[in-house]
Amino acid sequence: MTTSAPRRRTRLRAIAAALGATLALTLTACQDDEETGSIGETAPQSPSAQMPADPESDDEATADGAEDGGTGEAGGEAPGDGAGEGDGAEEYPGTHTPGDGTLEGGAGESAEDTVPCTDANTQLTVTPVERPINHVLLTATNTGTETCFAWYAPYLRFDDAQAPTPRIEDSVPQAVVGLAPGESAYAAILTSDPTGEAPDTRIATSLGVQFSGPDDQGTGDLTEVALPDGELYMDSSAQVTYWQSSPDLALIW
Repeated sequence: MTTSAPRRRTRLRAIAAALGATLALTLTACQDDEETGSIGETAPQSPSAQMPADPESDDEATADGAEDGGTGEAGGEAPGDGAGEGDGAEEYPGTHTPGDGTLEGGAGESAEDTVPCTDANTQLTVTPVERPINHVLLTATNTGTETCFAWYAPYLRFDDAQAPTPRIEDSVPQAVVGLAPGESAYAAILTSDPTGEAPDTRIATSLGVQFSGPDDQGTGDLTEVALPDGELYMDSSAQVTYWQSSPDLALIW
């Protein structure tokens, strides 16, 4: 018994020393954390980050995004709305709501209040052009005392044709052409296929022209217009543009 007592005391001293060293290291680490704030530091969370997600608000946001075509913004257009619908043909400006500025030279007037150009208030001429080939230019000059409107395209009848010459539908102007006294409107006439491959070739010796009204029906009388040199070589590809405000706009088609 007397020989084991010193050994116990030695063990107790070793254990106490080890505990003291561990305690010292722990105190030192804690002091370092408090002084630097960078070791083991956890960033405080904002109140919004700590709040649980509201499932109802998430559902509302998802629903809003679906209604807006996936944009998540109010008033978004669904794909396919607006421009790009239809068969691609441009709407003639005379069919727009009267007074929206689509009547060139007469914005604010309704179609019913305008005076259409007819044989009674215009002079018609057909002249040859160098470019583009196989074209002639039809010109209508206002000889009246008030503004008239050249609606749509002229109705053309060469010789004894049973139907008027087809229109070039892509030539729809941005506005109906209004002619003050002395001003002119222009329509290009494609007489034949430049390649010479179109059928039904013929020589036309007469041309009758009738204007169109705002309802796209013929208005006024059919007027005989002289052809350059008295005749035109034609085939089945013959077409005419809508009335334009300048020769350049007419002859680009």
